Amino acid sequence: MGRNRTDFGEAGLSLEVPNAETRSLAFRGETPVLEVRNRLESMEHMLHELCRRNGSQSGYDWPDSLFRLYTDLIDADLSEEEARDWVERVRSDALRDRIEDVSILKSRIGRMLESELAVCGPIRLSRGQRRVAALIGPTGVGKTTTIAKLAANFRLRENRRVGLITVDTYRIAAVEQLRTYADIIDLPMQVVSTPREMREAVQRFNGLDLVLIDTA
Repeated sequence: MGRNRTDFGEAGLSLEVPNAETRSLAFRGETPVLEVRNRLESMEHMLHELCRRNGSQSGYDWPDSLFRLYTDLIDADLSEEEARDWVERVRSDALRDRIEDVSILKSRIGRMLESELAVCGPIRLSRGQRRVAALIGPTGVGKTTTIAKLAANFRLRENRRVGLITVDTYRIAAVEQLRTYADIIDLPMQVVSTPREMREAVQRFNGLDLVLIDTA
């Protein structure tokens, strides 16, 4: 079958890509599935090797397991510098005979991250004293869902008076999502977009036990 050869310059890698005629045969089922699978695996290996070599040229002299951890951290929105620093910390802390096990490396870096996170502890309420708590964090980490769970716990289990405030007017349907929770639990809710509106909303909930604020 005809193939076109593609070279990747300084990386020293090349890949044979089927031409249009070969691809046409493949779509008609005349190319064995095993051959297609082997080619895909070859492409995957080539891309991984290309990334590994580029990483080594950039000063990342890591085994495959650490490089996979590095790319996973990049996928989790860490900067390249932050990901590199964490991988180096894990590398220096990990036992030599376990450095090739990605699952162990991920577990280790998870414990290291947990040790650096400051935790304020549970929300404790006292009779006659209102508590105001705001949840902050990146989009999609579960702030709104967590607020709904906290509100349900304090309202339904502890019979506390709870109010909700949201400033998340940017995310699509964010207000409607929290309002649905508020309606189900039967809680008052305020939507604010300015500091003045926030002060007024907090003051309006002055007679409650707990005010939970959902941020953008």
